[in-house]
Amino acid sequence: MRPSLLLAAVAVACSPVPESAGTLVEGDAPDGVADATVSDFEASGAEFGVLVDPSSGEVTTLTRLDRAVNSGDFLQITDAACLDCGGANATCTGPAGFTRQVSLLLERASGSGAVDVAVSQTTNVGAVFATCDGGACPAYDVSTPDILQIDLLGVLNTCSAFAIYFDTDAADSITLSSSPPTVNGADIAMLQTSGEFDAGADNGHIWSDRPLQGQTFTTLGAGPYTLNAVTLRSRGPNIVNNSATFTVRIGTVTGTTFTEIARAETSQTLSYPPGRYITMHFGDPVTLDSNTVYGFDWDSSGSGFITDNNNDALYVGGSAFHHGAAGVGNDTNLVFTASDRLFHVDLD
Repeated sequence: MRPSLLLAAVAVACSPVPESAGTLVEGDAPDGVADATVSDFEASGAEFGVLVDPSSGEVTTLTRLDRAVNSGDFLQITDAACLDCGGANATCTGPAGFTRQVSLLLERASGSGAVDVAVSQTTNVGAVFATCDGGACPAYDVSTPDILQIDLLGVLNTCSAFAIYFDTDAADSITLSSSPPTVNGADIAMLQTSGEFDAGADNGHIWSDRPLQGQTFTTLGAGPYTLNAVTLRSRGPNIVNNSATFTVRIGTVTGTTFTEIARAETSQTLSYPPGRYITMHFGDPVTLDSNTVYGFDWDSSGSGFITDNNNDALYVGGSAFHHGAAGVGNDTNLVFTASDRLFHVDLD
């Protein structure tokens, strides 16, 4: 990554930042840095950027149109603001010291789900902390056309202009439903509830003091495929305000060996009675090959749930398994049981 050019001296007067075909520029920037701003931002590959003069409080926002518009992600709907710039803090020696907060509102153009904020590059500011809608990021339930408030809090090195470039990324998240997921396209599932049973503590209980619980499945022949989510059905018990970290891994399975290729992880606070379908959504979809045996396993750092299982003959492309002990897996020693989980793998 080439060095940022935004460290040039800051003048009092302001001038517009030049636009390019791929970047939307809103607001003014201090003289002496304007000509370098857009090219530096585009070279960073970031989705959004803010350039701030802490003395005057003026803020320029930069938006990569090819990412923010064509990807159907987010658009800025109001000018960004530096909440504690200028005025009594113009010399960066006011009560707030060298800490400054920049706030902006984004509107979701399409889609839904969890959203995280990733700061990709900074100039003249350190220790940037992002919040989403006043709380910790990610924001777990952002639909269309929801408005997402992002606040960026950073510590300045000097009172010169500073820049923050960042991305809004899909985040791993869990959703709960009393209804089974829809099975279509290339999806793989076994969702028969008639005759379901508890496979037993080590064979089917997702808890921090139990083995990791999993299920193998076999992709069809028309791939490659994109895995978006994995669902299990909870048999019980009634869980209230569980803030444990859930981790779901995807991997290839050969014999009794699991080879991880991707994972999703979240620490949402969740409540779920028996019979809920618990779905882990992968913020970064996973590519799977055709005609290949894969598996997923599910782990909890604390409380979890009892998986619903059924007869192994109901899904011929795989079986339930567990491995390891007390929340620590053993990827080379999968233990298969004579059952299938009630499960759904969402594939495109």
